[in-house]
Amino acid sequence: MSEPLYKQLSHTLIRKITTGEWQPGYKLPSENQLHIKYHLSRVTIRKALSELVMDKYIISYQGKGYFVRNDIKPLINFHFYNVYQTIIDLGAVPKIKLAKFELIVDGSHAHARQILHLTSDDYMYRIQYITSANDEDVFFDTIYLPYLRFPNILHKELQHTYLIHLLRQKYHFNGTFRTTSHAIKRRRPSRSQAEEAVCVETTAEESTIHEDNRCALYSKAYSFGKLMHYLKKNR
Repeated sequence: MSEPLYKQLSHTLIRKITTGEWQPGYKLPSENQLHIKYHLSRVTIRKALSELVMDKYIISYQGKGYFVRNDIKPLINFHFYNVYQTIIDLGAVPKIKLAKFELIVDGSHAHARQILHLTSDDYMYRIQYITSANDEDVFFDTIYLPYLRFPNILHKELQHTYLIHLLRQKYHFNGTFRTTSHAIKRRRPSRSQAEEAVCVETTAEESTIHEDNRCALYSKAYSFGKLMHYLKKNR
């Protein structure tokens, strides 16, 4: 089932904000301009804008319009958003699906624990997203987070806002991202044979007054198809 039109518009506008295309304080196009550009009803546009106000991406001033909130920080360095825009640039329609959200309590996933400096007794989130291009799954991302740093993440929160923005809004997360990539052979979940892929690994470190830099996020993703060729060429 496809997303409601107001949700699709909401995601489009959020991407403009989180990628830095629309900077803090930027005045959004008027409802009429959005109506002309996206060929959507004014009811749909108002519903999308109301959702962005509720999620604290934008603020409305009576008689002046909508503006990007001044406390918004663009997410330029996190691959998740670059992937979405890259798919658009390649002429395809991207969709992002939350495929799995679980709390790991049994000490498994040792490699992720080592990167996050967690013991086998520490709780850890495992969150999986699948990004498609024209309904073909091309980017499989698994993100690991320490529970103690981000307690009580709710499933419904992940469905209504981007993960990194949620972490910044709810937990004042301000990590420094580092991304590496390399070419591999791997089987896509929907296929039977291994194929060329790019493995993209991302970490985010943050520092506190009481301790040195500490990794607060680890992501491992696999890219396939045209997106893979683009990332391979530009990594």
